[in-house]
Amino acid sequence: MAWQNEDIPGAMGEVMNQRGLKAVYLIAPNYPGGRETLAGFKRFYKGKIADEVYVKLGQLDYAAEIANMRAAKPDAVFFFLPGGMGINFVKQYVAAGGDKDPSSTRPAFSADEDTIKAVGEPMIGILNTSQWTADLDNAANKKSSQSSRRRTAARRPCTPRRPTTWRCWSTPR
Repeated sequence: MAWQNEDIPGAMGEVMNQRGLKAVYLIAPNYPGGRETLAGFKRFYKGKIADEVYVKLGQLDYAAEIANMRAAKPDAVFFFLPGGMGINFVKQYVAAGGDKDPSSTRPAFSADEDTIKAVGEPMIGILNTSQWTADLDNAANKKSSQSSRRRTAARRPCTPRRPTTWRCWSTPR
């Protein structure tokens, strides 16, 4: 099997352990990819799951989920809401005051360059884990990224080699 939905979220579970986050609220769409993503996170995360919520694939209104999330008072939120789902979630979370604590959101595959462009400033500082990004600062990656850009004539950071909404972004320095 070439791709496991659980691997990168598992890495975020370990990062949250290392950061001492004791309770995490989980949210993802209710379909195999969403369930696998949260399973991967839970495989490595050792703290408490404040709640585990599955929403309808394509859902765009998160008022009820955000209210429940705030009532649960987790240390962090881990979400996998691809495409427009993630864009709307972040915008609504910020409108509800969720951006007042920048350590509270941790996306899985919901911080790609399209989401960043659509959401803007609130995306700065959101932590993400991934297997690769074009802007990793080392010689091997620079050579590989330059070669890839020459071949594809496009720069899409952290895009796996197959069409997917699972791209990532690294926090600006």
